[in-house]
Amino acid sequence: MQSRDNQTIDPSEQKLRIAADVVFWPVRERGQIAYRIEIPSLHKFFRVGYEEYVLISLLDGETTLPQACGLAAARLRDRAPTSQQAKTIVQWLLSNQIVHPSDSPTPVRSPETSRDAGSNWIGKLNPFWMKVPLTGNKGARNSNWIEPIADAFRFLFGPGAVVLGCLLICAAIFSLVLHWDQFTSSAASVASPNNWAWLIGTWLTLKIIHETGHAAAAQRHGASVSEAGVVFILFAPLAYVDVSNGWRLTSRWRRIGISLAGMYVEWIVAALSVILLTQSESPLVQHILHNLIVVAGVSTLLFNANVLMRFDGYFVLADILEMPNLYTEAINEQKRIARRHLFGLSEPTSQYIGWRLVVLRLYGFAAMFWKVTICFSLGIAAATMFAGAGIVFAVFGITLWLGRPIKLFVGFIGALFSRNAASCFRGCLASSALALAAWFVVFGVPMPTSVQVPAVVRFRPDSIVRSGAEGFVTAVHVRDSQRVSRGDLLIELQNPELRQRLLELQIDRMKTETQRRGAQQTGDASLAQILAQQADSLSDQIANVQHQVDSLRLVAIRDGLVHARNIQHLTGTMVHEGDPLLTIAEGCDKEVLAVVAQRQVNTVRQSLGKQVSIRTASFRRVQGTVDRVDPRGATQLDAPSLSATNGGPLAVRPVSNSEEAADAETTRLLEPHFNSRILLDASTASTLPAGMRLQTLIGYRSDTIAVRLQSLIARLWHQSHDAMLSGGE
Repeated sequence: MQSRDNQTIDPSEQKLRIAADVVFWPVRERGQIAYRIEIPSLHKFFRVGYEEYVLISLLDGETTLPQACGLAAARLRDRAPTSQQAKTIVQWLLSNQIVHPSDSPTPVRSPETSRDAGSNWIGKLNPFWMKVPLTGNKGARNSNWIEPIADAFRFLFGPGAVVLGCLLICAAIFSLVLHWDQFTSSAASVASPNNWAWLIGTWLTLKIIHETGHAAAAQRHGASVSEAGVVFILFAPLAYVDVSNGWRLTSRWRRIGISLAGMYVEWIVAALSVILLTQSESPLVQHILHNLIVVAGVSTLLFNANVLMRFDGYFVLADILEMPNLYTEAINEQKRIARRHLFGLSEPTSQYIGWRLVVLRLYGFAAMFWKVTICFSLGIAAATMFAGAGIVFAVFGITLWLGRPIKLFVGFIGALFSRNAASCFRGCLASSALALAAWFVVFGVPMPTSVQVPAVVRFRPDSIVRSGAEGFVTAVHVRDSQRVSRGDLLIELQNPELRQRLLELQIDRMKTETQRRGAQQTGDASLAQILAQQADSLSDQIANVQHQVDSLRLVAIRDGLVHARNIQHLTGTMVHEGDPLLTIAEGCDKEVLAVVAQRQVNTVRQSLGKQVSIRTASFRRVQGTVDRVDPRGATQLDAPSLSATNGGPLAVRPVSNSEEAADAETTRLLEPHFNSRILLDASTASTLPAGMRLQTLIGYRSDTIAVRLQSLIARLWHQSHDAMLSGGE
């Protein structure tokens, strides 16, 4: 027998009956009695107040709604629901199949026939979200294997263990604050694409621990694990457990404790990692611990605490708001609003009133926006990651994800057309207009924003004193911040081999001159000419070596202040020709070096000779003028402070063995960049310290939201792919 459409049922005439599988139980909330409702086969929970429960309990299949209202009024007096409120409550009960007409059978339902698109066989093929249960309460193979694992760790959620765990987390936070500079300087490399394989492995391991924490907390507090398994998000595996049975617990704080258990155990792992990090000296161990801290500490907050997805934060919020089915109720409220305002239909109001209704509506809009954003982001990611096949995956996934809502909408339109054609046309026109507007905003409207280019303040190149020859530093005659004048002695180098080379060349020239004069005296003109050419060549060599010998004594090339930290430590070290040793400059002798990506270089070149805005880390804005842009890109990074390994924004990779690199160069950019020189006026340059990282705002880009999202995902994917390839060399 087919079930009747709830929209065709008249609650004032039809006798209703509570479904046989629905369970009610009382709870005390803020000193008042409320009732929880559960549909066990669907793992769905609801909450109603005492007054609503009294009305619902009177629906025994023999009583009409007006009769039930009269009986409720006799029992509750002025607290009884009004006839309009009673009608709204009954419509809500029918929509959730908590009650059914007395002349219809009890609804037949199971997880396989629920509304969840992922529970039917077509939904299970969605590449964006493939759920594979590994346990279950009804007939699943090895259905209880998770229970002994959870039972083994339930001690972690005893009162004493929780107190110790919280103290450990507090101690780790305190230690992290004390060693913050050390942590941030070393942890910057965690974001490098070279480390993404490590991050993924760490993340998957921690998520298994996370879900085990939920199961263990549920066991500890008397709840059970309804289901456990693996969900594949764009083929990336992620463990999950269903502990929705925790809603049977009467203590709200125990339910919140179960929801927070996964994040709690990850914070314990992060806390232990912080403490071990302060004691470890092994680079490999420190690298692993940094990954654990970032993933278990930071990403857990960003991912699991997100209330817009049905993860830990969502269930905590639902418990705090006392709305067991927050997402479902929010979406239903959005449907009521759409039917009321787009189609002009008279819709029953929500069971929630006051501030809860405001929160419900705000949450519904935010959750809907988030879901659509994630859906299309995954589609773009699939099309980017899997090339041509990815487009098929993207279309297939989006179709499956949106297919059922579209099917329901079409069914609603068909039913409405037969009853009220005018409302149907009005709603279709308004819905189409909204859909076209949203599509135009995402795919058609350009978003003009400044092109942001990472940059750093540096002293002008002509103020840098470089070694003119190779040698050992024997004496340093200046110190940092000392004022010097042009010609003052700065550093002395020693290179006996270079002086010996000069002496040998001088002797060779003397011999050649003697031979040339002898050839002239004997009248051998051709030999004299050859020897004269050799003498000239030796003179050139002597001049070059003499210049290098003279360069062993470095003198100031201008007046100014010496800028060189720890310059005294140079004594006894080996320097090579061309190595920068110190800088002599005034405070105004600075410029900005911007490192421009290939996709930005054309925009930056259009700004040559123009003023651009420069933003500091404190959001102060100054002005500069684009002076030049290198004609060719390179992977060498002239500003190491901008690399991800030093806390900067640019992704880098290690220098491979096949590449020629300077002794101090250990990393290269993942893709070629172009250096751009930006000039500053004297007053601005004096206020910016050398080495400060900046953001330069050069020109404008007018891409759409969709294009920007696609380029971002493509860039991240190609960076990680290139980093993995370079890491294997």
